[in-house]
Order: sequence, then structure tokens, then C-alpha cells
Amino acid sequence: ASRSRVESGTIIFSAAISACEKVSRWAEALHLFASMAQRQVASNAITFNTAISAFEEGGEWQKALQLFSVMLHIQVEPDTITYGAVMVTCTAGSQWTKALCLFGMMQQSKTEMDSMVFAVAISASEKGRQRGMATCLFDSMA
Repeated sequence: ASRSRVESGTIIFSAAISACEKVSRWAEALHLFASMAQRQVASNAITFNTAISAFEEGGEWQKALQLFSVMLHIQVEPDTITYGAVMVTCTAGSQWTKALCLFGMMQQSKTEMDSMVFAVAISASEKGRQRGMATCLFDSMA
């Protein structure tokens, strides 16, 4: 019973954070995420991904990177969605070098890469005027 209570708390918080993301209320999403720890509700990759995605609309790439760092520190394994969300947020914030660094981290971690992650890396390369890298990334997709 205790385990299902913890899991339902995580689901409820994830849904609330997602609602904040959808209406571009990143500060509220961060507050909800922080309150999970205070209430001893476990966070997982889904709650991290949802919170990180909330920062994209607000251009809060620094907060997305901070949350990504917390995720790594507490040993919640980032997935394809995590890397993609942080990369998109960094690229939207004109931090293309950080987005490409994350792409490299993702490759090293052996996390599954999908076409969305490659598209974000290509976009970051183009924004950084690294057309040769963009071409190389495009070619490596095949």
C-alpha cells in the first residue's frame, strides 16, 4: 500500500508539473518539483523530463541544466526525452555549444538516440554556424 501511495504521488505531481508546462508557467512547475522532495515523493525520469520541458517556453536553459545536473547527482538515469528536452531548451536559449555537449554526453552514455535528438543537434550546429558538423550529423543518422 505504501509503494502505490508513493507512485500515485509521483503521478499526481508529474501531471501537475505537465499542466504548468503546457501553460508556460515554469516557475510554478519548479515549485511543484521542489515540493516533491519536501513531501518525500519520489521523482523519476518522467517528472524530471516534464519539469525540464517547462523551462523551454521560459527560455530558462540554466535551470534546465541545473535540473539535469540534479538528476545525474541523485542517479536518476536520463533518457532520450531528457537529453532532447535539455538540448532543445539550450538551443532555444542560444546555447548551441551546450546543446552539442549534451549530444556528446548522450553518445557516450549509450542512450538511445532518435531522429528528434539528431534534429536538435543539427539545428544547434546550424545556429552555431557549424555547417560541417550539421552535415556530419545528418550523414551519421543513416
